[in-house]
Amino acid sequence: MSTPANSFQLRSATQANRALVLKLTRQTDRFVSMVQMVHSGQATAILRSVEGDGNNSWPPSPVIQNLMKYQTPSGVSLVGLGMAGKSHWSVAIGTLPDEPAIELDFACLVKQRPEWVGSTYCILNADSRHESNNAVVFQVGQAVVRCETFPANGECHIANESGRLSFVPSLEPAHQLPQTIRWKYRFSVVSGRTTK
Repeated sequence: MSTPANSFQLRSATQANRALVLKLTRQTDRFVSMVQMVHSGQATAILRSVEGDGNNSWPPSPVIQNLMKYQTPSGVSLVGLGMAGKSHWSVAIGTLPDEPAIELDFACLVKQRPEWVGSTYCILNADSRHESNNAVVFQVGQAVVRCETFPANGECHIANESGRLSFVPSLEPAHQLPQTIRWKYRFSVVSGRTTK
């Protein structure tokens, strides 16, 4: 029997010597993720996921306890699963062909009204600026990394405050339980420097 991997790395396509890397590393019972921008071989950490612990039924980020790697026609993809309290999480992570971008598609099956569901990151070595309710840009040296949400089975907005970035999906009315809550977002490298 093989031992489960304790770390995974997914790298986007490179454009103008820039690419994104998503590193997932097992920490206690779940994977922690880190988003890095790589420019001419130099990696700069931009975001690190904020995790809960085994006692938290509604952690700040999805609980991903198992990850599997798949080869697809567009490249390598990761699929993950996890559980906390009575809720189950899943994620599909992939790159876009010929684009310096990484996309994450999360789902959480809830059986009771959640106190919190979403993804939360600590902002590290980047200046951030809100573009809209569903887009934020990060200045990383001379490069710009854009983060935006996409409709899944509902809206998802971005909260950017106090050095944290949160993706907050909309919830259906409480009487519709159990329900699956989905949220989807993408990190992509944008050429040039942003204006403030």
